[in-house]
Amino acid sequence: IDIFFEKYSSYLGIFGVGFFYKDLKNQIGKHTVSLEFDGDIYKVEEPFNIDFGTLWGFELGLNQRLDFLGLSFLKGFGVYANYTYTKAASKFDTWNEDKQILETRELSFSENPPHIGNLGLTYDNPKIGLSFAVIGNYRGKVIKEIGVNKYEDIWYNREIRLDVSASKKIVKNLRWFIKLNNLTDQEQREILGDPSESYSHLYQTEYYGFYGETGFNFKF
Repeated sequence: IDIFFEKYSSYLGIFGVGFFYKDLKNQIGKHTVSLEFDGDIYKVEEPFNIDFGTLWGFELGLNQRLDFLGLSFLKGFGVYANYTYTKAASKFDTWNEDKQILETRELSFSENPPHIGNLGLTYDNPKIGLSFAVIGNYRGKVIKEIGVNKYEDIWYNREIRLDVSASKKIVKNLRWFIKLNNLTDQEQREILGDPSESYSHLYQTEYYGFYGETGFNFKF
Protein backbone atom coordinates (compact mmCIF):
# COMPACT_ATOMS: atom_id res chain seq x y z
CA ILE A 1 0.00 0.00 0.00
CA ASP A 2 1.44 3.35 -1.06
CA ILE A 3 -0.31 6.68 -0.50
CA PHE A 4 1.37 9.91 -1.57
CA PHE A 5 0.30 13.53 -1.75
CA GLU A 6 2.20 16.36 -3.49
CA LYS A 7 1.41 20.07 -3.51
CA TYR A 8 2.97 22.40 -6.09
CA SER A 9 3.10 26.11 -5.28
CA SER A 10 3.23 29.08 -7.64
CA TYR A 11 6.74 29.86 -6.36
CA LEU A 12 8.43 26.81 -7.86
CA GLY A 13 7.98 24.82 -4.68
CA ILE A 14 6.97 21.22 -4.01
CA PHE A 15 5.76 19.70 -0.75
CA GLY A 16 5.13 15.99 -0.48
CA VAL A 17 4.05 13.51 2.17
CA GLY A 18 3.58 9.77 1.83
CA PHE A 19 2.76 6.60 3.71
CA PHE A 20 3.67 3.03 2.75
CA TYR A 21 3.01 -0.45 4.10
CA LYS A 22 4.25 -3.81 2.82
CA ASP A 23 3.47 -7.34 4.01
CA LEU A 24 6.31 -9.67 3.01
CA LYS A 25 6.46 -13.46 3.05
CA ASN A 26 9.09 -16.11 2.27
CA GLN A 27 11.99 -13.70 2.11
CA ILE A 28 15.60 -14.83 1.92
CA GLY A 29 17.83 -13.40 4.63
CA LYS A 30 21.55 -13.62 5.39
CA HIS A 31 22.70 -15.35 8.58
CA THR A 32 26.29 -15.14 9.89
CA VAL A 33 27.81 -17.79 12.16
CA SER A 34 31.32 -18.56 13.41
CA LEU A 35 32.56 -22.09 12.70
CA GLU A 36 35.73 -23.83 13.83
CA PHE A 37 37.65 -25.93 11.29
CA ASP A 38 41.09 -27.47 11.96
CA GLY A 39 41.61 -25.13 14.88
CA ASP A 40 40.75 -21.96 12.92
CA ILE A 41 37.61 -19.83 13.30
CA TYR A 42 35.76 -18.91 10.10
CA LYS A 43 32.88 -16.52 9.62
CA VAL A 44 30.30 -18.20 7.41
CA GLU A 45 27.36 -16.46 5.74
CA GLU A 46 24.33 -18.61 4.94
CA PRO A 47 20.98 -17.78 3.36
CA PHE A 48 17.86 -18.59 5.34
CA ASN A 49 14.11 -18.23 5.02
CA ILE A 50 12.23 -15.50 6.88
CA ASP A 51 8.77 -16.60 8.00
CA PHE A 52 7.14 -13.22 7.58
CA GLY A 53 7.93 -9.54 7.68
CA THR A 54 6.24 -6.17 7.70
CA LEU A 55 7.53 -2.83 6.60
CA TRP A 56 5.80 0.51 7.02
CA GLY A 57 6.70 4.15 7.32
CA PHE A 58 6.26 7.65 6.01
CA GLU A 59 8.27 10.28 4.19
CA LEU A 60 8.23 14.07 4.00
CA GLY A 61 9.77 16.18 1.27
CA LEU A 62 10.18 19.88 0.53
CA ASN A 63 11.82 21.64 -2.40
CA GLN A 64 11.23 25.38 -2.28
CA ARG A 65 12.73 28.37 -4.07
CA LEU A 66 13.21 31.35 -1.74
CA ASP A 67 12.26 34.00 -4.28
CA PHE A 68 8.78 34.27 -2.70
CA LEU A 69 10.31 36.04 0.32
CA GLY A 70 10.92 39.09 -1.85
CA LEU A 71 14.52 39.56 -0.71
CA SER A 72 16.88 40.35 -3.57
CA PHE A 73 19.91 38.61 -2.02
CA LEU A 74 17.95 35.32 -1.82
CA LYS A 75 16.99 35.31 -5.49
CA GLY A 76 18.00 32.02 -7.06
CA PHE A 77 18.43 30.24 -3.72
CA GLY A 78 16.30 27.37 -2.55
CA VAL A 79 16.04 24.78 0.20
CA TYR A 80 15.75 21.03 -0.19
CA ALA A 81 14.78 18.67 2.62
CA ASN A 82 13.38 15.18 3.01
CA TYR A 83 12.99 12.65 5.77
CA THR A 84 11.96 8.99 5.71
CA TYR A 85 11.02 6.85 8.68
CA THR A 86 10.82 3.10 8.17
CA LYS A 87 9.74 0.49 10.70
CA ALA A 88 10.68 -2.98 9.51
CA ALA A 89 10.31 -6.23 11.43
CA SER A 90 10.88 -9.84 10.46
CA LYS A 91 10.56 -13.14 12.33
CA PHE A 92 13.08 -15.95 11.87
CA ASP A 93 14.99 -18.72 13.63
CA THR A 94 18.71 -18.71 14.41
CA TRP A 95 20.75 -21.88 14.78
CA ASN A 96 24.24 -23.11 15.64
CA GLU A 97 26.76 -25.11 13.62
CA ASP A 98 24.84 -28.31 14.41
CA LYS A 99 21.68 -26.83 12.87
CA GLN A 100 20.00 -26.68 16.25
CA ILE A 101 17.55 -23.79 16.63
CA LEU A 102 18.79 -21.42 19.32
CA GLU A 103 15.94 -18.92 19.39
CA THR A 104 13.23 -17.26 17.35
CA ARG A 105 14.04 -13.60 16.83
CA GLU A 106 12.25 -10.53 15.59
CA LEU A 107 14.53 -7.95 14.02
CA SER A 108 14.65 -5.28 11.36
CA PHE A 109 15.65 -6.26 7.83
CA SER A 110 19.33 -6.23 7.05
CA GLU A 111 20.65 -2.86 5.81
CA ASN A 112 17.32 -1.09 6.29
CA PRO A 113 17.87 2.10 8.34
CA PRO A 114 14.87 3.43 10.29
CA HIS A 115 15.89 7.07 9.76
CA ILE A 116 17.16 8.77 6.60
CA GLY A 117 17.25 12.52 6.07
CA ASN A 118 18.72 15.16 3.78
CA LEU A 119 18.90 18.94 4.13
CA GLY A 120 20.40 21.21 1.55
CA LEU A 121 20.82 24.69 0.13
CA THR A 122 20.59 25.13 -3.64
CA TYR A 123 21.30 27.98 -6.04
CA ASP A 124 20.43 28.39 -9.70
CA ASN A 125 21.06 31.45 -11.87
CA PRO A 126 20.27 30.85 -15.57
CA LYS A 127 21.54 34.31 -16.53
CA ILE A 128 25.13 33.53 -15.63
CA GLY A 129 24.74 29.76 -16.02
CA LEU A 130 25.76 28.95 -12.45
CA SER A 131 24.19 26.41 -10.12
CA PHE A 132 25.33 24.63 -6.96
CA ALA A 133 24.01 22.56 -4.08
CA VAL A 134 25.26 21.88 -0.56
CA ILE A 135 23.57 18.80 0.90
CA GLY A 136 23.85 17.28 4.36
CA ASN A 137 22.93 13.58 4.53
CA TYR A 138 21.95 11.62 7.65
CA ARG A 139 21.55 7.85 7.92
CA GLY A 140 20.57 6.21 11.20
CA LYS A 141 22.02 3.00 12.59
CA VAL A 142 21.33 -0.06 10.49
CA ILE A 143 21.98 -3.76 10.96
CA LYS A 144 24.52 -5.21 8.52
CA GLU A 145 24.80 -8.87 9.48
CA ILE A 146 22.47 -11.02 11.60
CA GLY A 147 24.31 -13.17 14.13
CA VAL A 148 23.14 -16.11 16.23
CA ASN A 149 22.09 -13.68 18.99
CA LYS A 150 21.88 -9.96 19.68
CA TYR A 151 25.47 -9.85 20.91
CA GLU A 152 26.85 -11.08 17.59
CA ASP A 153 24.78 -8.89 15.26
CA ILE A 154 26.93 -6.42 13.31
CA TRP A 155 25.56 -2.90 12.83
CA TYR A 156 26.61 0.17 10.92
CA ASN A 157 26.63 3.16 13.25
CA ARG A 158 24.78 6.33 12.20
CA GLU A 159 26.54 8.61 9.70
CA ILE A 160 26.42 12.28 8.73
CA ARG A 161 27.90 13.35 5.40
CA LEU A 162 28.26 16.65 3.57
CA ASP A 163 28.26 16.74 -0.24
CA VAL A 164 28.75 19.69 -2.61
CA SER A 165 28.11 19.94 -6.33
CA ALA A 166 28.32 22.84 -8.80
CA SER A 167 28.21 23.53 -12.52
CA LYS A 168 28.97 26.57 -14.69
CA LYS A 169 28.08 27.31 -18.27
CA ILE A 170 31.21 28.00 -20.34
CA VAL A 171 29.74 28.48 -23.79
CA LYS A 172 26.56 27.30 -25.47
CA ASN A 173 26.04 23.54 -24.85
CA LEU A 174 29.25 23.29 -22.78
CA ARG A 175 29.26 23.19 -18.96
CA TRP A 176 31.91 22.55 -16.35
CA PHE A 177 30.89 20.52 -13.30
CA ILE A 178 32.39 19.41 -10.01
CA LYS A 179 31.11 17.01 -7.33
CA LEU A 180 32.70 16.61 -3.89
CA ASN A 181 31.40 13.95 -1.50
CA ASN A 182 31.93 13.20 2.19
CA LEU A 183 33.57 16.52 3.02
CA THR A 184 32.99 15.70 6.71
CA ASP A 185 35.36 12.71 6.34
CA GLN A 186 32.71 10.47 7.91
CA GLU A 187 34.17 7.10 8.82
CA GLN A 188 32.26 3.84 8.51
CA ARG A 189 31.96 2.27 11.97
CA GLU A 190 30.79 -1.31 12.40
CA ILE A 191 29.47 -2.13 15.86
CA LEU A 192 29.03 -5.55 17.45
CA GLY A 193 25.58 -5.41 19.01
CA ASP A 194 22.96 -2.68 18.78
CA PRO A 195 24.86 0.67 19.02
CA SER A 196 22.18 2.10 21.34
CA GLU A 197 22.72 -0.68 23.90
CA SER A 198 25.38 -0.72 26.65
CA TYR A 199 26.71 -4.17 25.65
CA SER A 200 27.73 -3.00 22.15
CA HIS A 201 31.36 -2.35 21.23
CA LEU A 202 33.39 -1.37 18.20
CA TYR A 203 33.95 -4.15 15.66
CA GLN A 204 35.92 -2.26 13.02
CA THR A 205 36.29 1.19 11.46
CA GLU A 206 36.98 2.05 7.82
CA TYR A 207 38.04 5.45 6.49
CA TYR A 208 37.48 6.58 2.92
CA GLY A 209 38.05 10.34 3.18
CA PHE A 210 36.37 12.71 0.77
CA TYR A 211 36.24 12.04 -2.94
CA GLY A 212 34.96 13.78 -6.02
CA GLU A 213 34.97 14.23 -9.75
CA THR A 214 35.11 17.10 -12.19
CA GLY A 215 34.80 17.44 -15.93
CA PHE A 216 32.85 18.95 -18.81
CA ASN A 217 29.43 18.20 -20.26
CA PHE A 218 28.71 18.92 -23.90
CA LYS A 219 25.26 18.57 -25.44
CA PHE A 220 24.78 18.42 -29.19
